[in-house]
Amino acid sequence: MSTRTGSSFYDDMWDEFLVVAKDFVDDVVDWMQGLSDLEQLMGLCIFILILFLLTLSNSANRDKDPGRARSFVGAFMLVVTFSFVAGLMIDTPYDPRNFL
Repeated sequence: MSTRTGSSFYDDMWDEFLVVAKDFVDDVVDWMQGLSDLEQLMGLCIFILILFLLTLSNSANRDKDPGRARSFVGAFMLVVTFSFVAGLMIDTPYDPRNFL
């Protein structure tokens, strides 16, 4: 017979994971704030390039081929949408971390 006096093991592990994740996010935010605008822009461009390449490589490995033009347009629209939102976050006078 087992009795529970507190939360389960998984709840404790989830709470510990959230604490570690919050510390990681805080460290990344502090590191990002130390970067210049040009370094942030270059990092954003590299991230968009990686996202674009991953989308194109995923569309190239499909069993059913919807057509290369459709795959390219989908990947391009994904990158353009991401770039637009990132640009809005950079240009906003409000702190974007308040929205997270």
